[in-house]
Amino acid sequence: MRKNNKVDKRHSFLGFISKNMGLFVFLFFSFSFAFQCYGQSYLVHRYSTKDGLPGDNVYDITQDRRGRMWFATRAGISCYDGVSWKNHTAKDGLPALSFVKISVDRKGRIWTLSDPVLYGKISVFSHDSSPGATWNQIEELKVNLPKNDSITSFQLVEPEGENKPIVVVGSAQSGLFRWKEGNWVRLTTKNGLLGNSVKGIAVWEGKCYAAAGNGISELKNDGTINNRLNRLLNFPSQIKGICVEYKDKYPGSQLKDSRLWIYGHRWLGYLYLDEGNIKMVLFHPGIPISKEREIFNLLPDYRGGLYIGNIYGIHYYNYKTGTWESLRTINGLISEGTYSMFIDFEKNVWIACGRGVSKIASRMFSNFQMIHGLLEDEVTAVLEYEPGKFVLGHDMGLTFWDGNKFLKMPLTGDDGTEPPYGRILDMKLDSKQNIWVAAERVGMIRINKQRKIKRYGSRHGLPDYIMINGVWIDNTDNVWVGTNQGVFFMAGNGNRFVSMRVGKLPTLSVRKIYAGTKKILYLGSTFNGVYAYENKKNRWKNYRVPGESGANNVFAIKEDHRGQSVDWH
Repeated sequence: MRKNNKVDKRHSFLGFISKNMGLFVFLFFSFSFAFQCYGQSYLVHRYSTKDGLPGDNVYDITQDRRGRMWFATRAGISCYDGVSWKNHTAKDGLPALSFVKISVDRKGRIWTLSDPVLYGKISVFSHDSSPGATWNQIEELKVNLPKNDSITSFQLVEPEGENKPIVVVGSAQSGLFRWKEGNWVRLTTKNGLLGNSVKGIAVWEGKCYAAAGNGISELKNDGTINNRLNRLLNFPSQIKGICVEYKDKYPGSQLKDSRLWIYGHRWLGYLYLDEGNIKMVLFHPGIPISKEREIFNLLPDYRGGLYIGNIYGIHYYNYKTGTWESLRTINGLISEGTYSMFIDFEKNVWIACGRGVSKIASRMFSNFQMIHGLLEDEVTAVLEYEPGKFVLGHDMGLTFWDGNKFLKMPLTGDDGTEPPYGRILDMKLDSKQNIWVAAERVGMIRINKQRKIKRYGSRHGLPDYIMINGVWIDNTDNVWVGTNQGVFFMAGNGNRFVSMRVGKLPTLSVRKIYAGTKKILYLGSTFNGVYAYENKKNRWKNYRVPGESGANNVFAIKEDHRGQSVDWH
């Protein structure tokens, strides 16, 4: 490249409560699909004791401000910085060994909860996450939880102006436990909680929402419970999971408000937390994945979907397309179920389970071949023509993917016969949803929304036997075509191509065309580097690497995210 400017039965409910798309061999592209078939394998990294974890039973995950991942395990606390592991045990100030929950506050401190069913007490420890620091324990609360009880949730509520957070712990049978300023309080139905089985806790801007029974209770900072939200909303059935999708979690977010996601028996919905008018957006995804009283983790992937999982299974619901998919070991995961799930700064999804940790680097990557419906195994170009819908280029034609099925479109010549070789090298979309296809030895092809094909050849200004390498459509639907005989141009309302001169060169073999944000047209050549047409100066300028012919053989061009430099390969 040149520039010119990563089940333990006894704990079966520990991780319950607290995301299109395919890789087609040669190119990675993104789309969401959600039907159960083919056993597609995603880009997943798996971690276990072989990699550095102190134990394979991993119950919870968080990330500190420096990007390090922290894991609560049956054998201690582990920290992973992407290269090495640091395992925290008794010698680091942790008298307990089995930890079931872990979180981080806004000051970067790590908070973790040991197993109260195992130890008979609620013990929370904090760590300032700096090297060499020890763990500090807050006041303990002795409890006598039933052996079949478990911790479903652990959240930090951070009111403005407070130095330490309020710690809230949810249990499967014993209600809520709340710590503030050195004091523990247990909250149950006697205090107004809608149920003693807490399915999950969600926190947003200092407010704490607990899913219990058939409703949601808001736990106020003074320790009282407000059930107003539950009275305003008529939930279809018992709630099984809850989480928040934060509008400002990632730069460039398209969310207008933060969402409170709620999962119930055979239904899913959200409400906007920023709006004064409480209104539920309800889905009926028909996901037959749960019994009525089961508890689930929910995790938005901030790409238009939601992960829903427990120890029995993990599922992904694409609420934009209304489709769902089950994720298993055949997809690359280390286990079929999960204790908890977490999304990091780079939108990687981490899944904790009884066999270690799976990190889904992207669901955008998946393997499909001819046996799944492709025209050919080799894919030479990819274009998303509608959200979640793709067309793939091959040597002998195209494959369309509409999110549910494949449609093959072999290419033919003018006489209707199949050409011996017609590799698709590039595709672009115009404002009318026409797909323009650069087919190397077949010609320039336009495919409209009805899948009707028009081929542009000698009658339209493109010489016979020309090799079509690339295509670009500008914002006024002008068509630019790169060939082994130079660049050809057709106006958006025209029907004929004309040849363009590039600088002083009579003929330039152009493989790639790219228009930058500053109204600069870039041409990637086969052996002469990159040519840039500068509108303000009305001239072409050549960029190349002296003495390196390989570096001047250009296959791709892309500006950086600020439009200040250009990379080519």
